[in-house]
Amino acid sequence: MTRLVHIVPTVPPAFNGLSDYCYKLWQHWPAPRPHWHVLALEVPPGARAAWPEAQITPFAPNRRALLEALEQTDSRRIALHYVGYAYHTKGAPLWLPGVLREYKKRRGAQVCVMFHELYAGGTPRQSAFWLQPLTKRIVAQLAELSDSWIVSCEAAAIKLVGEVGADATRGHIVPIGSAIEPVAPTDWERPWPLERGQKLRLAIFGLPANRASALRGHQQLLRALIEADWLEEIALIGKAGDAAETQTLAALRDQIAPDFAGWNPYPDGTPAEISLVLARCHLALTHYPPDLLTKSSVYPAFCLHGLLTICAHRRLLPAPLQGAAPLGQGFEAPHLPADDANATATLRALGDSEAVARLRAATREVARNQLSWQSIADAWARATALGQ
Repeated sequence: MTRLVHIVPTVPPAFNGLSDYCYKLWQHWPAPRPHWHVLALEVPPGARAAWPEAQITPFAPNRRALLEALEQTDSRRIALHYVGYAYHTKGAPLWLPGVLREYKKRRGAQVCVMFHELYAGGTPRQSAFWLQPLTKRIVAQLAELSDSWIVSCEAAAIKLVGEVGADATRGHIVPIGSAIEPVAPTDWERPWPLERGQKLRLAIFGLPANRASALRGHQQLLRALIEADWLEEIALIGKAGDAAETQTLAALRDQIAPDFAGWNPYPDGTPAEISLVLARCHLALTHYPPDLLTKSSVYPAFCLHGLLTICAHRRLLPAPLQGAAPLGQGFEAPHLPADDANATATLRALGDSEAVARLRAATREVARNQLSWQSIADAWARATALGQ
């Protein structure tokens, strides 16, 4: 049986985005699924009971420990889940590329690197600013030694190829999956309310800071929608904030439309409760730019529930990636870009039945074929040949 090794910072039941991502991949990996051997910096109590089907081995964050752990697996298939800060307190695990390079040489192994993050920047007052030459070099070395690499969004792919010199022909864009999956089948045929003279329900979902960013970045659009009497509800979904965050959100609501009766908070809901709220909505609002949408777990939640996503109109990076056919297999995330300086254009699009129908069809296609966890695991298997 093929043995597949995943290198991760930690494993369930620890709450960590990378451990959950890896576990979800395992759950949905296409048959025949290889034997999974997970090397983790931290193995919390109860890990083996939580994931008995995988072989879990701890290792220390240094060259010798990881190399010894890899040698014990005797695997020819390695997948590294990379976030610099997960393997070094300052985000600069200088020892990591050399371990993988040496193991490849010894065993003829194939290595796939999933860059969950690349490298931080910051200001001169932050250590990340001064360490960026090192962290950037580490990313470049990992990209160079990899047989294939994966990122979750177009912006990361552009940065990896353009700034680091990664080989685009080895690259793949595979979106992040959603932690909120529909509890009931999505009604893709439901009428668009504006066509029947009815109002829309709009969702803003995420952490308090992200909800605040969405409100701040789309103030004019929200005012225009409310003044047009097109909104029945603005659902503010996500973790309850602390006192300062709660005050910020309240102030933004007052700036936008203090008399609007449709502001409805849904704090600290379970995944099932959040799913039911999303399923009632028609539109979603996010501060993310178009080329960063698929890095967020919120975007697939919107799409899987049949919502049309309104995002920032400016791309994070100015130019789309050119001349990289495999990366083109990623896809363009369906969205409606909204320039807050020109809310009229967005309202015109929402009132255009044909434009709405096209966006809904594109959202449905992406939700079905690329944003489910099954589709994400299939993409991993295809992109890396680790599923064969």
